[in-house]
Amino acid sequence: MASRIVVMNKGYIQQIDAPIGIYNEPINTFVASFIGAPAMNLINGKFKNGVVTFGDGNKLNVPEHIYKGRKIPEDIILGIRPEDIHTTFYKVENGFDIEIKVAELLGHEYYVHTEFAGVDLISKTPVDHKISIHNKCKIYFDTEKLHFFDSNTQAIIKQLKSHRNDDFF
Repeated sequence: MASRIVVMNKGYIQQIDAPIGIYNEPINTFVASFIGAPAMNLINGKFKNGVVTFGDGNKLNVPEHIYKGRKIPEDIILGIRPEDIHTTFYKVENGFDIEIKVAELLGHEYYVHTEFAGVDLISKTPVDHKISIHNKCKIYFDTEKLHFFDSNTQAIIKQLKSHRNDDFF
């Protein structure tokens, strides 16, 4: 793979960066869904006071250090990569009850498909447990890996830079 790549959409440059930069910090939802296999999960939600409320009523508490310093509008698209969604059969804080719709065994991991907040959500799960269709379990998101996109512009909502003196040295 090249040291820098260009992601284009309909003849327009969306982002130029190293592959890892594009993967970790996509500039918009097009780039987020273009890079990665499977693609980043994109879920509509409402953000207020550190809580994302999804269309199905589920709520995700976001640690303050994740959203502090960002101007996050109420209507957002939450992005999360499949490897940052964890499946468990145990009770977890911030977990969501799901039913597995499809379980693709790839040898060392499963691609687990479920419906969540009106979208087909895909997670990558190790083969620690036998997973099959119609199993009921919980998923939880690695909140350190959340991406926030503006639902109107579909652009990433970045953390604002601080203007402390030590940022310049």
